Amino acid sequence: MKDFISIESCAAEELQELLSLSGELKKLYKSGGRDLCLSGKTLIMLFEKPSLRTRMSFHIAMTELGGSAIYVKPEDIGGIGKREPIKDMVRVLERYAHGIMARTFEHETVIELAEFSKVPVINALTDWSHPCQAMSDVLTIQEHCGRPDAVKIAYVGDGAFGISLNELLTCAREKIGVTVVVFNNRQWGAEKKNHVDFYSRRFQAVDLANPSWAAVAKAFGCDGVTVERLTDVGPALQDAVRAQSEGTCTVLEMMVTQELGDPFRRDALSKPVRHLEKYQAYT
Repeated sequence: MKDFISIESCAAEELQELLSLSGELKKLYKSGGRDLCLSGKTLIMLFEKPSLRTRMSFHIAMTELGGSAIYVKPEDIGGIGKREPIKDMVRVLERYAHGIMARTFEHETVIELAEFSKVPVINALTDWSHPCQAMSDVLTIQEHCGRPDAVKIAYVGDGAFGISLNELLTCAREKIGVTVVVFNNRQWGAEKKNHVDFYSRRFQAVDLANPSWAAVAKAFGCDGVTVERLTDVGPALQDAVRAQSEGTCTVLEMMVTQELGDPFRRDALSKPVRHLEKYQAYT
């Protein structure tokens, strides 16, 4: 494995090897030992969007393993792919560093970094994938429960976020039995009401429908079941729980009325900030 871009781009054996090595290193450090396996190595950390946990975890991990990390903000380099093409920027970075970590808005940015880089590229979050978060969650389950393949997990939410979907994909690849309950209120996205309230007369949209989360689950290699009637909820849950014992992930898509589905997320009411240049002309 050269790069770590997404869960689906890695073989199951590679993911398990990463988990095993991470677990061994963590046990070593908890016992007071040290492994300076990255001595003399430098990681360049490219951030388009800030994150306390991502910056601290990568920086401290590099230091504890004997290496060093350089934090790079967009204004430090004139933006990723803005002042100069990504392929030219990468040719410079790979001559100075032994690895590149990138936390970007668009997934295509990380893909392009990996395409032109001769050194490893790590995805620390994009609009599509957050593989490090997903692997950290699986490692935590493995540490606390011993056998992640025997753990029974239930997730309840709106299913609209990339992290949730990537964790589901990870569980499917690692054959960790999970039951996910997603409520679909047949409305456009999770923020429709908030956007209408905030933008008032400036809001314009068509009546778009939510995607089928059952169909998304099937595309991931999981079982996807759409539940339309209240009487079907119990049997569907029972079938999903039975499937967990075989390491099967099941997404139950509960179809509810619009009255039950109005979301109220505080951050959706914040004034929007256009980070990408191509969207800055929009008000």
